[in-house]
Amino acid sequence: MQCPLAGLGALPLRPTRLSGYDSFFLRKFSKSSTYFRFTSCLPLCPQMLLAAPTGVQLESTNVNLQEQVILSTDGACIGNPGPGGWACVLRFRSHVDEMFGCEAHTTNNRMELQAVIAGLKALKEPCAITISTDSQYVQRGTTEWLAGWKANGWGRSKNTRGSRAVLNQDLWEELDRRIASPTVRWQWVKGHADDADNLRCDFLANRAARQQVSSEGVVRLLNATG
Repeated sequence: MQCPLAGLGALPLRPTRLSGYDSFFLRKFSKSSTYFRFTSCLPLCPQMLLAAPTGVQLESTNVNLQEQVILSTDGACIGNPGPGGWACVLRFRSHVDEMFGCEAHTTNNRMELQAVIAGLKALKEPCAITISTDSQYVQRGTTEWLAGWKANGWGRSKNTRGSRAVLNQDLWEELDRRIASPTVRWQWVKGHADDADNLRCDFLANRAARQQVSSEGVVRLLNATG
């Protein structure tokens, strides 16, 4: 079976010079102003490139439960609302990839949601996926509250304090569509603790928020022989 991740592969092996993007390493960041293009070895998917998220289709219900993907996510916001960033780490067999992005004016909860959505967009085909997050807003929202929100026409319970309108409805609707096809298991992890991928996401999301940088269009995984 092909790797269900959209062009995700092993860790980058050879950085080469490239102009036009913010400088970074996926696993080791450089403080210099040098720009890089990353190549990597793809032992299971040597022909794949990083696919554009907008081209992902998840409508198929042919889910291979033997193919397990682990998606770790996090969001950050300076000021809340303020400049925000999101990040995710995807793992499939020996394949690992990271993505991050930013918005100039947003909230922490929106960035938490966007991190999950971006990770799901990176899937080429339905599979069994574990989503690891330190956000109870995202985890409980999906597993406990989402069905009720939809049943109420995206309104919260009459017993809820404040506005009955569900905040971030646009992102909740997109997330709801994205989790319709994969077999999803949610896993809550304590933030800033001992989960390596959560700590990595926290670092990348906060860096994206502070510097307003994004990995989209920067990370391209190629065959090591290419």
